[in-house]
Amino acid sequence: MKRNTVQNSGVNPPIVYHNDNELSDVEGRSELDDWIEILDSMEDLISKYTDSFYKFMNPIPVAIGQQLKGDGIPSNIVGGGITLDDGADFKFEGNKLDYKSFETIYKTLLQALLDTSSTPSVSVNKADVSNLSEVSIRLLFSLANVKAGLNEQYIREGIEQRNEKIRQLLSLQGTTFDDESFNTLDFVFHYNMPSNDKETIENLEKLEGMGAISLETILAKNPYVNDVATELKRLGNQKDNNNSVDNVDN
Repeated sequence: MKRNTVQNSGVNPPIVYHNDNELSDVEGRSELDDWIEILDSMEDLISKYTDSFYKFMNPIPVAIGQQLKGDGIPSNIVGGGITLDDGADFKFEGNKLDYKSFETIYKTLLQALLDTSSTPSVSVNKADVSNLSEVSIRLLFSLANVKAGLNEQYIREGIEQRNEKIRQLLSLQGTTFDDESFNTLDFVFHYNMPSNDKETIENLEKLEGMGAISLETILAKNPYVNDVATELKRLGNQKDNNNSVDNVDN
């Protein structure tokens, strides 16, 4: 039986966005591997506590003293009364749940999950904060920013490879770019982190007054502007319209 062999035709491998993995150079490592044991422990703890609540909280009637005569305690009525001799006692005995231990273990597992995933507790309403400055917010989100920076690095490497492949495809169609023009292609990642917009705008205003920042950078750092190029074009059109109006008035 003849087998067909695939020879190397110069085709590049597909672009894969992946993080670092000590066991593989072509496959990344899922963060779920770090969380799965903690999540399983939390689920097991809740499941066992729920089972103990429903299965072992049925009280058992216990009579202390002389044994009751007759039919005993009626089992088909609710609120029935019984009469006991002097010195006798009647009570219900049941298992007692130690909710403090459950609360301590669950909080420990939850904090371990937040630490492992680099999630600030304030972002999931697990901490009460108020009157925080911009610096305090950045300290709370420091681990999350470090993790976001690593993810940005992996995604950026994949996008740069994709842009290089697009450049090669365009060159085959006759559209070429020199290195200087191609290096101007860039992309910006915005982290979803709470910030004080008022403080940011005041800092930008001070930098503009010092002449230490350009208009394009101000628009890029402005929390109310998403498309810098479009905003620059609008400002240019607005400036031209104002100059036209001034010329007509003169």
